[in-house]
Amino acid sequence: MSDAPSFEVFVHEKLGRIFGEKRARELVRVTLRDAQIPALNTAEDLLQFGRFLERRGGFEGAVGAMFTVHAVLKGARE
Repeated sequence: MSDAPSFEVFVHEKLGRIFGEKRARELVRVTLRDAQIPALNTAEDLLQFGRFLERRGGFEGAVGAMFTVHAVLKGARE
């Protein structure tokens, strides 16, 4: 069994550190809805999530870009 956190935990931890817990929860909720992703279960889910977050621009977009890089490193394909 891997000690690596799930993609969902990874996203919440990163967003929480940057934006605070309340804003992180809202960003995840809105981005999952907008991207039409039910959950962050796979690298492909993370890639799509990151792409939608990138569209917001600013720091949110920068974090989205980091998520897309992480997703590709974990095996997501464009």
